[in-house]
Amino acid sequence: MCSSDLVLAMSIAMGVSPDDWIELPHGHNYYAKCLLGPFGAKIDYSPMNSAEGLHFNAMLPGQACSAIGYERMRVFLQWQCRQGVTFTRLDIAIDDYAKGISIDDVYEAICSEYVVTRAKTCRTINDTKVGTKIKTGNTRYLGAPGALNRLRAYDKDLESKGLVPANRFEMECRKESAETLGPLLAEADWKKVIPQRFVSFVDFREPNIQGMKEVEERPRLEWWSALVDNVMRVNMFAAKAIRTIEDKADWIKESVAPTLAVVFEAMGGNLDELSALLSEGKKRWKSENIEALRVWRSAGSKPLMFSFRSEEHTSELQSQAYLVCRLLLEKQKNPY
Repeated sequence: MCSSDLVLAMSIAMGVSPDDWIELPHGHNYYAKCLLGPFGAKIDYSPMNSAEGLHFNAMLPGQACSAIGYERMRVFLQWQCRQGVTFTRLDIAIDDYAKGISIDDVYEAICSEYVVTRAKTCRTINDTKVGTKIKTGNTRYLGAPGALNRLRAYDKDLESKGLVPANRFEMECRKESAETLGPLLAEADWKKVIPQRFVSFVDFREPNIQGMKEVEERPRLEWWSALVDNVMRVNMFAAKAIRTIEDKADWIKESVAPTLAVVFEAMGGNLDELSALLSEGKKRWKSENIEALRVWRSAGSKPLMFSFRSEEHTSELQSQAYLVCRLLLEKQKNPY
């Protein structure tokens, strides 16, 4: 994939022109370059040699996601899954327009015996206008910053100055949580997937009653039940598909090679040390490593080279653009 492929796909999703993107003088988070698009969309990337292509980090903020909408977001997520992207963070939300509970009471529930979660920390933030006592923000957090999952509940009515008269419950999903969530959002019903992900992280139920050993046997609190519609908890980190030998080689090449090279240099280029490291690594193989190697050998493949990727893997601009456009036309509007 090249940068024009990704810019085109993101532009189609947002309904804008690829010409609306501009290049910034430097990137972010250790990436060398950055492309800035409409609605705050951003692509950070680091040029590599022609055989490797590019390594991207694409981000769509809330405003861009709103511009995309449900239908086009589904199509865009499906396109990303076909490209083999790694989802590093996905935010999902549920808006409570009925305001069945205040944000302050949400915090009380988090600190009470009603909460069911593995999170260990909670936090409250109240913002006020400088020089006054006018409240401009009211937010409650469950989970640590940067954790795999974190709940954020806040007064969206206050934050949006009345444009969205609701209490918003947002969930940040990172790393493994985002990796499993991305394909589900691409294919499954959001009305089930999003509430299930919420209750898999946090639930609010009546305290333990004698004879009710399982969490599911305890009645869910009414205000929380109204939001999640009585969905059941699911395994948040479902087993991932076995990564192929090609996947592993690609990961070594992009992520491990610089570190390995600098350590090897510090060892004076001693191949005996490197050989000893590989022998030690072989002793620590896990079942997924053995299975990946078995699949590779059973396919009758030749010994792998790190430059295994071919042009057919790196550019599908015309076919993908056509497919995205066709799917957009065929999809019917979903009211959710």
